[in-house]
Amino acid sequence: MQKGLCLIKLGGSVITDTSVPKKPKPAVIKRLLREIYEAKKQSGMDVIIGHGGGSFPHITASRYQVQKGLVKSDSRKGSILTLSDARELNAIVIKCAAEIGMPAFPFSPSSFTVSRASKIKYGFTMQIKEAMAHGFIPVVYGDVGIDSKQGVCIVSTEEILRFLSCYFKPSKVIFGTDVDGVFDRSPSEEGASLIKELNMNNISKVLSNVGTTKKVDVTGGMKLKASLLYDIINTTRATGYIANATKPGIMKSILQGKPVVCTTVKK
Repeated sequence: MQKGLCLIKLGGSVITDTSVPKKPKPAVIKRLLREIYEAKKQSGMDVIIGHGGGSFPHITASRYQVQKGLVKSDSRKGSILTLSDARELNAIVIKCAAEIGMPAFPFSPSSFTVSRASKIKYGFTMQIKEAMAHGFIPVVYGDVGIDSKQGVCIVSTEEILRFLSCYFKPSKVIFGTDVDGVFDRSPSEEGASLIKELNMNNISKVLSNVGTTKKVDVTGGMKLKASLLYDIINTTRATGYIANATKPGIMKSILQGKPVVCTTVKK
């Protein structure tokens, strides 16, 4: 049986309708969780799941500019509302997990990490280790965090997984998005080409060309996703994947070691 640990990010653009405020996609969430859970049971691999905020916290965070810290008179209000929105979506994900029989256990990053300039500097992971030891599947999510420099910040799911990778040393890291991977320009542009592999030889050039998104995203979009995933891979020597989680079976296939259309990230 395949062993090891996989860190998985389910993008907010996959599990919510980003064109409508606070509109989750329960059927998609259940399908993805079921794929992950079935592959975990078949392979013996441990998993930690993270999910993005999509149309829940991103809109509020953008309105109050929470990513910039306590810069306005209503920044504290905005940070609390954003935090509440993030937890609302997480509660939906956890309920969906329970309905398919997955023993998912939520962990709010604001309760176990402290950041500086939006990068996690300190954290406590014993709760997550103990949860896994007792048969739970930890679920973290993009959140508002306490920041020692700017008061508060947005802690992206990718940043949380980067932090956790330092302690859990994954063998695989999967970022599930709504596109097939990293492209040499915006995927919506004519002639855009999928980059099949990111590595030390092309990472700098690729990051300078990665297209931006028109969606409301206060966490940096695909460029930051690719950069943080490469940082994780460079540190842990795991294999990374940026794949289209809107396509049924993709997540399960990657967990099972089957070839899929995606961007693979290697050291």
